[in-house]
Amino acid sequence: MSLPALALPRPEPRPDPRPRPGSNALRTWSGPADLPSPVAVERLSGAPADPGPPDRSSPLRRLRHRLATLLRALAARITADDRGMSTVEYAIGTLAAAAFAAVLYTVISGDSIVTALTQLVQRALSVTF
Repeated sequence: MSLPALALPRPEPRPDPRPRPGSNALRTWSGPADLPSPVAVERLSGAPADPGPPDRSSPLRRLRHRLATLLRALAARITADDRGMSTVEYAIGTLAAAAFAAVLYTVISGDSIVTALTQLVQRALSVTF
């Protein structure tokens, strides 16, 4: 008799964090033209894009505004993404448990503990009621 197959949901594939060949991910910043558009910032951060300052403002003010928008988007992306955090926590917990087990084994397998436990058991067995 065979068991029915369970239909488990497939996990969503994670995007590859490495830059693809031909992408400009590792390109150096060459000036204000490299700043992302508000639409790109909205796509990165998930927050609604700010349309930006009016065109009559100075170029320095527009650059400062776009840079602030980019930094807000990056900060939102960094604080929102914590994949792998539980893996690290499990690894540290496993190492701590293994270290505690090694210390406990060393203490319990020592001669003084073995003789003390033997005496305790002998006294418990020799008690008269």
